[in-house]
Amino acid sequence: MNRRIIKGGRAAFTLVEAIIGAAVSSIVLATLATGSIALMKSYNASEDYSTAQADQLRVLDYISRDVRRALTVTVTATPPKLILTLPDQYAAANPNRTFRTPTMTTQGTTLGATYGTTPVTVSYYVTGSTFVRNENGALTVIANAVADFQPVFDATDPAAKTVNTALTFAPIFRRFLSSDARTATRLTSRAVMRNN
Repeated sequence: MNRRIIKGGRAAFTLVEAIIGAAVSSIVLATLATGSIALMKSYNASEDYSTAQADQLRVLDYISRDVRRALTVTVTATPPKLILTLPDQYAAANPNRTFRTPTMTTQGTTLGATYGTTPVTVSYYVTGSTFVRNENGALTVIANAVADFQPVFDATDPAAKTVNTALTFAPIFRRFLSSDARTATRLTSRAVMRNN
């Protein structure tokens, strides 16, 4: 039977007990630190994924909305750019946009609406790694981490009113403990002009 010897009224740990206690504490702290780092990486990856998905949906919304209401559409290959002429639907500029009252016109059996007198020019293109919407010189960044943008007219549409776009997002997600990036996300959309 082991007995602790108390000298001078004080109890003490042996050297072996102190080393074992320090080793167990080190293991527990290392496990907590590793878990915390993994949790932070997971949180950052989830946040990056959510941001990328929101950017992709925003791109779809902007391009589809503008192509549907466009009066004219021009596509350039070098540099890749989508240029649209839109009706001037707003009587007041940002942030208090209010719609103009349209002038209704009839040509035979076709009813049309005319907004304002000066059309608005909107262009979409990539600058650096950001996807930009330029409305009469006012730039709006719609998405980040963009690698490529390719707008084209749909060759199967005889009326040439269908615009196909492909936008490639740069890979931002990494595998755990690896420098290998996941493959890029390619977003495609198809929108048809309603006018004319």
